[in-house]
Amino acid sequence: MIELRLALQYVPLGCFYGFLYTALPVLLRAGGAESAAVGLLGLLALPTGIAFFWAPLIDRGARAPAAAAARHRRWIIVTQVLAAAALAVVAAVDPAAVDPGGGDPGGVGGLDRSLYLIVLALLFVISILFATKEVAANALLREMAAGSPGLMARANGLRAAALFLGTWIGSGMLTGWYEVIGWRDAFLITAGLGILMLPAMIGLGACGSRQARGPATGAQAGEEGLDGAFAALGHMLRHAGGRRRMAGLSIVAVPLALPVAMFPVFLADAGLTMERIGLVLGGGGTIASLAAAWGTGRLAARFGVGRVMVTLIAGQIAALAVWTGFALAAGRGLAVDGTALAALGVVQLSAYAGFTVILNILAMERARTTHAGTDIAVLRGSFYLTATAAHMAGGWLADPLGWPGYFGLTTLIFVLVLPLLRLADPSACRRPAGRPVASGAVD
Repeated sequence: MIELRLALQYVPLGCFYGFLYTALPVLLRAGGAESAAVGLLGLLALPTGIAFFWAPLIDRGARAPAAAAARHRRWIIVTQVLAAAALAVVAAVDPAAVDPGGGDPGGVGGLDRSLYLIVLALLFVISILFATKEVAANALLREMAAGSPGLMARANGLRAAALFLGTWIGSGMLTGWYEVIGWRDAFLITAGLGILMLPAMIGLGACGSRQARGPATGAQAGEEGLDGAFAALGHMLRHAGGRRRMAGLSIVAVPLALPVAMFPVFLADAGLTMERIGLVLGGGGTIASLAAAWGTGRLAARFGVGRVMVTLIAGQIAALAVWTGFALAAGRGLAVDGTALAALGVVQLSAYAGFTVILNILAMERARTTHAGTDIAVLRGSFYLTATAAHMAGGWLADPLGWPGYFGLTTLIFVLVLPLLRLADPSACRRPAGRPVASGAVD
């Protein structure tokens, strides 16, 4: 099953980011780091947002179906091997070897400042490698599903499932067992997981080419000269539909990223242990996210992408109102139920999971088949660049505003965003997801 073999390549990505955004914020907070320092971890999502700068290098010189599939397969293999090597280096930089009280008044979360910056730099390099791998994998998925809406739906469902499986491993197992396995083994497991998935890529280039795109025709052939990141971005900006879609995805990224960025820190401040955060959010959160991802695809196919987007945002507004109430109660010294807090975290993760499925459907349907990796990266980049900025802003805002103010502000932003959601895909409310628009078009 070709789409399953490709979907497996997303498992290491989910594992890395799951551990990164669940365990590291809590570890830093437990070591005494301020919210601003925790917010710096948002920088590690930046490569996903700017991958369109180097995406044309991945698409270049592979216009024939067999050549395109084989080239993207090579990119997937090379970037995964390099990422595994870099993860092994991070594993060797064990913060446990540093005295938490160690004498550096400028330390971050119990780490020496210079060590923290080294770890951050290494993780940033790994994020670049994984962002590059994702560009190649998305392009290969788009090529295999060209002309087959059913295959595209199944492939995106498996892609989402694989990502959340990896997230469960990273945010559930590795985070929940962190006190047992420690820093070194957590990163070595992540590195080994990526290598373990590589045999599934053997021969996938040849298999994928049988379903990949045909020769470029019409407007696609005229766009062969758009060989550069800024040219690809210009392609989207020259079309009103492209501009609307990029603007809509950027706008909705803010209220989606703010709660996801900081609620694990709020759980830690509320007294939940590292093990409980990992097991409840990584376990229950991932299972709920898997269900939400598959359910979102089915609902979007029946009711339209736009209506499902509005429903997801409305659900998060309700959840944030409850977050705000719990934060107010905690601020007044009242007891806050940890299970209820964790359940709200699961709701946040599920809504975010549903939106990632919508995001990929929108991006893949509109990608030119001759520049699949670049176009998908441009559309996804408009979302992730804004989400990265919002993630960092969350770190700076949480302490000055306090948790009630932080969640209250996020709720207000959600409400203001609702009328603008149609910018992401004006035809979504009328067109069921999966019904193809003109190949490569930006309506």
